Amino acid sequence: MNVFTKRTNFICLFLGALLCVFAGALFISSTSYAKTKNAPTSKESFLKAWKAYQKNLPTTVTFEETGEPNTYIYETTLFPYKGKMKILNVVVDRNLSYYYDYDLNSDDVLKGTVEIEFPDLEEDFFQIHSHSSALWERQNFLFFIDNRWIGADQWREFEDENEISTAHAQCAPSKFWSKDNKILTAFIPLGVFVLVFIFVISRSNKMQKKQIEKYDLSMQRQEDAIKQQQQAFKLAEESLALQKEQTDYLRQLLKDKK
Repeated sequence: MNVFTKRTNFICLFLGALLCVFAGALFISSTSYAKTKNAPTSKESFLKAWKAYQKNLPTTVTFEETGEPNTYIYETTLFPYKGKMKILNVVVDRNLSYYYDYDLNSDDVLKGTVEIEFPDLEEDFFQIHSHSSALWERQNFLFFIDNRWIGADQWREFEDENEISTAHAQCAPSKFWSKDNKILTAFIPLGVFVLVFIFVISRSNKMQKKQIEKYDLSMQRQEDAIKQQQQAFKLAEESLALQKEQTDYLRQLLKDKK
């Protein structure tokens, strides 16, 4: 193994290690990001989704911010009230008790709700309006389904759509290249990583081949130079031998004249 091969192998190993570190860093950063307060399951994200959900409910008449922290002007068609609504606490947990819609099987689902205070209500208000307040409390619960917070009615619609989609999928032939193919989606990042790694190795092999060709050419030139030097030495030896013969011949002529 020559110096160029060793150097190229070292480059390949270094690039491979660098790609592995980069992939690991991406995985760690994505995992860490999921744990931040901006994660979909955080209290902050839930509260944002809850506010949007409450504003869009057909029973909500008024949902406006006030100058006070976590306090809103609220009015609903469920019970006769228009006044302040203050958010006291946000609860997000799988073990949160939900006493409505037993057909949804919410025991293992991440749930969230908001604990509310109505400062302008009388103490016996919810006793008088117990049924409407129960409907209102049901609307306060959201469920983390399909990577988003949705209400009970939306969850039921989502399950109905899934049942229809499942029925169609069972009747239709399976397609490997379907957009919903989770296996393909899972292997796409790995495939990209492998392709990048193969490209780097191929590039390194080409560079190694060029370096070897340059090295072989240099060695060939050195061999040619050595051969030329040997030929020059041979010619020099022949020239010296010829000069010696001429010198000996001249000496012999001088002796004969004497």
